[in-house]
Amino acid sequence: MRPGAILAVAAAGHWGCCQAALSVSRQRKPCALLPIPERTTIGSDALTEAVREVMPDFITGFGGVPSFTPNNTSPAWDLAEPETQLFEDPHIEQFLRIAPQSARLFTRHQLPQTTRMKHPFSTLGKALMRDGELQTACSGVLVGTNLLLTAVECIQNKTNEWALEFVPGFHAEDREQPRPWGSAFADRCVSTDSPASAYAICRLSRPIGTMAGYLGWRASPNNGFYLGGDWLSVGYPANFKAGNVPTLEIDVRILAVESVGGSINAKRLSSQPYSENGWSGGPLFGQDGDDFFVVGVVAAVGAEEGPYGHIFATSSVHVGGVEMGELIEYGRMEWGFEA
Repeated sequence: MRPGAILAVAAAGHWGCCQAALSVSRQRKPCALLPIPERTTIGSDALTEAVREVMPDFITGFGGVPSFTPNNTSPAWDLAEPETQLFEDPHIEQFLRIAPQSARLFTRHQLPQTTRMKHPFSTLGKALMRDGELQTACSGVLVGTNLLLTAVECIQNKTNEWALEFVPGFHAEDREQPRPWGSAFADRCVSTDSPASAYAICRLSRPIGTMAGYLGWRASPNNGFYLGGDWLSVGYPANFKAGNVPTLEIDVRILAVESVGGSINAKRLSSQPYSENGWSGGPLFGQDGDDFFVVGVVAAVGAEEGPYGHIFATSSVHVGGVEMGELIEYGRMEWGFEA
């Protein structure tokens, strides 16, 4: 493998929709009865036209919309006083001698059961997929009352027997409320034909965001907006407690920004490596006062071949930009979003 190659992050966790259902609820319907979402692709130019026909002044340079915090998820989490539980791999010293740049892969900040029910973490959750006999898991975030943002690889329909269930605030160690707001199924998913479109939106079967809240979004054609920054990310990495608990990455620093496909509105954002299988679709997000907003989605891992043929992670790769914001707004307009 050549140095710097980009490896797609596998969506698979250690269990999928059927197995997850057995572990947290006996009320679920069998997977055979789950709805099969319609999946479509919209051209990036058509997307821009559709959004700006309704919103003529949409994103001339910098744009976004605010988040929504229901009363039941207040007070919002405070970045100045993070409430997490730190876990380190027992073999961390050995791993760091081989791959010192991958330190974040061997330490995990688990969100406590109560913290994950506060805004913004209440909006984040686990996506459980079934595609024929294959059962996999991703991460995702609510960006509207009935609107899910996740990675495009998480909506692959290869067998026409595909289903996606989103569970905001999922935490398997909470025996009383593993699914504090229940779940919702995707009935339609849309991505774009943009070279940077490693993200997708899905319409959910019910407005679960009225209870769990949702994040806003921000975007800019300027690379400087993304560089550095105290960004955050939450996901369900399969290598930590089998992806059964939400994991927080604090102080994610974007080290490189690329405009993809010659468009300043499509961004690839690279940070130090922290994401693993199961984190695909998890948001890269920030805080501005009481507002929390998405700027990108976890999409891939950069890797290099090291000594003795070992492959080492060198970066976590996210996708975002104005085109991502346009796709979110398209979903809100098409699917009857209500604040």
